[in-house]
Formats: sequence, C-alpha cells, structure tokens
Amino acid sequence: MFLLKAIARLKPGVALEQAQAELQTIAQRIQPGGPTATPGGNPRPRGEGGGRGGRGESVLTLVGLHEQVVGDVKGGLFVLLGAVALVLLIACANVANLLLARAAARQREMAVRAALGAGRLRVARQLLTESVLLSLAGGGLGLMMAFWGVRALGQWSGASLPAMHGIGIDAWVLAFTFGVSVITGLAFGLAPAVQAWRADVNAALKEESRGDTGGQRHWLRHLLVVSEVALALVLLIGAGLLIKSFSRLMEVNPGFRADGVLTFQVTLTEGKSSPQKINFIEQIVERLKALPGVQAAAATDSLPLTDFSRIGVADVEGRPPIDFSKVKPGEVTPHSRPTVTLDYFNAMGIQLKNGRAFTSQDARAPAGSVIVNETFEKHHFPGQSAVGKRIRLMTGVGEKRWQTVVGVVSDVRQTGLAGDVISEVYSPELEDVGEALSFVIRTTGEPARLISAVRAVMAEVEPNQPLHNVMTMEQRLANTTTSRRLNTVLLGSFAGLALLLAAVGIYGVMSYAVTQRRREIGVRMALGAQKSDVLGLVVSSGLRLTLTGVMIGLIGAFALTRYLSSLLYSVKATDPVTFFCVAVALTGVALLACWLPARRATKVNPMVALRHE
Repeated sequence: MFLLKAIARLKPGVALEQAQAELQTIAQRIQPGGPTATPGGNPRPRGEGGGRGGRGESVLTLVGLHEQVVGDVKGGLFVLLGAVALVLLIACANVANLLLARAAARQREMAVRAALGAGRLRVARQLLTESVLLSLAGGGLGLMMAFWGVRALGQWSGASLPAMHGIGIDAWVLAFTFGVSVITGLAFGLAPAVQAWRADVNAALKEESRGDTGGQRHWLRHLLVVSEVALALVLLIGAGLLIKSFSRLMEVNPGFRADGVLTFQVTLTEGKSSPQKINFIEQIVERLKALPGVQAAAATDSLPLTDFSRIGVADVEGRPPIDFSKVKPGEVTPHSRPTVTLDYFNAMGIQLKNGRAFTSQDARAPAGSVIVNETFEKHHFPGQSAVGKRIRLMTGVGEKRWQTVVGVVSDVRQTGLAGDVISEVYSPELEDVGEALSFVIRTTGEPARLISAVRAVMAEVEPNQPLHNVMTMEQRLANTTTSRRLNTVLLGSFAGLALLLAAVGIYGVMSYAVTQRRREIGVRMALGAQKSDVLGLVVSSGLRLTLTGVMIGLIGAFALTRYLSSLLYSVKATDPVTFFCVAVALTGVALLACWLPARRATKVNPMVALRHE
C-alpha cells in the first residue's frame, strides 16, 4: 500500500468538484469497492490518508494547488488580519476620545469663530481636516515601521510562510494605507465635528471656564472606553490561548533526542540495482562514523519531520488474515514501514523500551526481524508484549513472509509535535529501502561544523550524487513550530499593544474627568471629604467602565475564539482559566490607569480650585 501524489492541470472551465467526481468513477472502475475520492480542503498531514483502511474507505483526496501551498497558514493569517483590525479600531477609538476632549476644550474658541462669521460647515470641515491629517501622519509612520517589520518577518519566518520573499511594500499597500488613513480620519473625526456643529454659540460664549460638571456630554467618551476594553480583552484572550497552546506543544516529547544531530537527504539516481544501493549506503555510513566527533551514523528512508509515503497493514500470526473484500472503513489501521540501518535508534536517540536492537544478522534477508513502536504494540497486542510475536506485512505489491518482532521502541512523532503518533514497523533489510534516503549523524560537538566534511565524504563515494536539506535535527524540529510561534508572537504583540492603548484610553478619560470636575472635587474636600473618598470616587467611575467592557469582551471572546481552534493544541477555545486570568489582568491594568489620575485628584487644593476661573 503506497501513497501516490499526482499533479494535474484542469481544463479551462472544469471545476475541482467535477474532477473529484470523475476520479471517483475511475477509482471504482479500476478497483470496485475500493478507494473513493474525497473533496479537497486542508491538506492532510504527512502520514495521514492513503492507507487508512481497506477497501471502501475514502482515501483519494483532491486538493487545489493554492490550498496545498497556503492551507496550513491561511487560517492563521486571517486571525492576524482580524487582530490588526481590532488594534486599528482601538487606536481609532483612542484618537476619537482625544479629539472629543480637545473639541470640548476648544468649544469657546469655536463659538468665537462662529460669532465672527464662520459657518458651522466650515468649523466642522476644519476639525475633520485636522483629524485626517493626524491619521495620515500616523499612517506614514506605520508604513515606515512596516517596511522594517516585513523584512524582519521574512527573515524570521523562514519557510513557514509561502512566498514570503515576494511580500513587500508596493503600490497596492500604499494605496490601501492611504485609503484606510483617510477613512479612519473621517470616521473618527466625525464625532467632534458633529459636536461642534450642534454647539449653541450663545451658551458656549456665556459658559464659565469651570468646565462641564454635569456629565451630559461624556456618554460618547465612555462608550469609546468601554469599546476599547472589550476589544482589548478579545485580543488578550486570543493571545493567551495561543501562548498556552504553544507552551503545551513545546512540552511534547518528540520521541527522539534532537540535540547534537546533523541530517541530510539524498535522492538516489535512477538505475541503481539493490546491491548497488546497499553498497552505497554502507560506504557512506561507515565513512561518516569515521569522522572526528561522530558518535553514531545511520540511514533511513523515513526520517522524522520529512515526507514519507511507504505505508501498509499487518497480519498477526494466529489471527484471521485481513480480508479486504469484507473490511469496513476504519477497521484496518495502517502503519509506516521505514527501513533503517543498524545504528539508527542510537543515532536518533530513540529509546528501546523492550527487547533488543538490530544486529548484523538482522540486516540481510531472510532474517525476518523487525522492531515496532509502542503504538503498534498497544494496537495489535493490548496488554501484552510484542517481542517474539510474528507479523506479516501487506504492502499492496504482495504479501511478505512472516517476520519476528525483536524489540519495541518509543513512539516518534513523524509529522511534528502537533501530529498524531502512528504505528511503525522498522526493518533493517536494505533490499527494501526506498529511493529517497536520509542520513543521521550524532556528534559530540556542534553538528553544523561537520557539514563540509559530510560533503567531502559524499564527493569521495559518488561525486555526481547531490545532497540536500542539510540541517540539524533541532532546526527540523523548530521548523515544524515556526508558523505557530509566529502566530503566537504576532498576536501576542497585537494584544500587548491593544492593552497599552486601552490603558492609555482609560487614563485619558479619567484624567480629563478629573480636570473637568476639579471644582466639584474642591467643593467636596472643602465640605470634609477625605482623600480616600475622592480616590474611591474617581476609581469607581473608571472601574464601572472597565467592568462593563470586560463583560462585553467576554461575550465577544466566547463567540470569536472558536475561529482559533485550528491554531490551538491541547487547549479548548473556551478555556475558562485563560478567560478568567486575562479578565483579571486587564481589570488590574485598568485599575492602575484609573488610580494615577485619582491620585492626582486627591492633591487638589480646595481653596485654589474654588478660586479657579
């Protein structure tokens, strides 16, 4: 049983669904009751599909090339796009709040302008112009930061983002930035402009400089603060879920020791006979072992964290043989069947759990010795040891002879830390090795220092044989988490920025409220109010806004974080601990933002405040 990957270009006007239907018809004609075509979608991880059962199970999958290339990162990019939009809204709400406060402070100025002949439309136009200019300045600064940020992102993300080298600041980005800047400047400068439009000129000219103590015009600023807190909470909860998920992912045991291991891959040239392949592999392995600082060297056709396509199913001696004509979908569990050299487990640091490792007597047919992993043992021999049992591999090209299990090794996560563990049957018989080979070298020093020596060894054995993907095992392992790490860092950065903006917004509103209510606070203190009373008055006002925003944000986060499910590992999108901790943390930051202007309010001198005009 093999995985077959084919590439086809559809005729003009032919949809993917039509190709799926035709492929299903062809598959049924070739093998009645056999595999059927399944719709495209996100590409399955390595090792999934293609051999997941007997006949009748859907194992043919059609995937569009675009989906194949970007399927793993598309969801994360949409989440990040949503995060950027939320940060933009929070920033705009902050600017709108500041503009409202500034417009209130300039109310007398605008009334004077109107009294001298300026029309209301002209006054509103002036305020909108100021808002748009401010927004354009922010957009320009953002472009400067984006220029350096995109370059840093491309260097850091590596291969985790497809075609990252083609992403940059172009005319479309400039036009989009200009459009967003103008639209946000108009949208969030509209409130102060409308406030100036509706202002009563006579009342404004007669109003004393003591400020507005009634609070009837504060509702919009309060609404903006509540919105900032709610949006910030949604982002913080999303970031908290990703951080917790990534932390749990990094705790996963890959089943091998990645430190001190150098790997490279070779695709054998066509026309090599089986003895030639065996001789080539043995020469390379022996020469690699002779290099200074090398503890062990080995070869395999299924290195963890690389593509492999050799799968099959197994019969167990003493049990009824598998009858594929009667097997229902899901009743047969496939296994991968890597071929390895004798010192592979030592070189990879894969722990032997039971039995023995391979010996030189096992390396040649018909010795019939195999080693299985723990998952294979648990599935086929629950509650028993697999050592000494005999199995027969069925590969789709004929049934093999009976082979004896001589050892059991720990499970290896072939597809990455987040991938499922699959059953594996290791064979030392190089006659069955595949064309794509991977070599593993365990060293006592820095693995990268051996790269030039490895290339020299390959040149000595076969000068025309290229090698590729030369990297340490730690690099391979890190590459499997780069996309998740990138999503976590970016969303965490956006959430931190949102938290800062929300804190600034709360501080700005409370500080402005203290300034507007300075006379009131002076009267309260003159009538005997203590500093703790004033402190509680200001803090409680800000806390009410914060708690309102937190409640709305919790509802929003509960509805939106489900879109993060595909990015999470071992964490629910509605994790209550994350929701609670983030809500408490945000409330604490908001209290600090309220306490600073409240502390300033307690230092108001009643006599000065009462004399203030």
